[in-house]
Amino acid sequence: MDVFISVKILVKLSVRASSFNKLIICSGKSVFYLSALVRQVGDIDFYLIGENGAHLQLGSIIPCKESYNTIDNIDIIKNIKLIEKTILDKYQNEVYLQPNLYTCTFFVYNKETIDKIKDLLNTIEFKEYNLFIDTKSIDIIPIGINKGTAVRFLQNKLCLNKDKCIGIGDNYNDIPMFEECSINFKISNKVKEYKTLYTYNNINQALKKLIRW
Repeated sequence: MDVFISVKILVKLSVRASSFNKLIICSGKSVFYLSALVRQVGDIDFYLIGENGAHLQLGSIIPCKESYNTIDNIDIIKNIKLIEKTILDKYQNEVYLQPNLYTCTFFVYNKETIDKIKDLLNTIEFKEYNLFIDTKSIDIIPIGINKGTAVRFLQNKLCLNKDKCIGIGDNYNDIPMFEECSINFKISNKVKEYKTLYTYNNINQALKKLIRW
């Protein structure tokens, strides 16, 4: 989620943590970024899903005792990283590379750069990926990897009931996660065609609702 989460809200959420089975942060950011975020509120046992579902970490402390890569084909990871290098070599002055382990994320300054990256991708033979394009970023993610598959992985591993899972999201890459939760909070109306039980103007309003749940 490309939004600001109040540290005050995180502290309140940490106080309520014992009332929830598990607190899971699911993001396109890397788990290292997420770990730094949640460690601001102390030693809270958040589970982290990073890189749009490609990297899972069972805990917010690094190094973590349990960490999973959900991409089962090493050749796909190698090809994604080759694409990453190709884009960086060609457009290094126009992009900012997010340091992912398994997927590829670039932040850009304008739409023209995204269009150039898409044109470049059309010339590359390897096609086993999906693109998630936002206004100022582009994610290159292996086919079959998304936030929903990662949430389902944790549900199976931790014996979590889907009927008791609550999802909070603000963009199209959150829809697979919504599908794995029985109750969802949507931030803004960006994903207008997907209906959720609650819609809020920002993430902090949604988290306040979760805290009172």
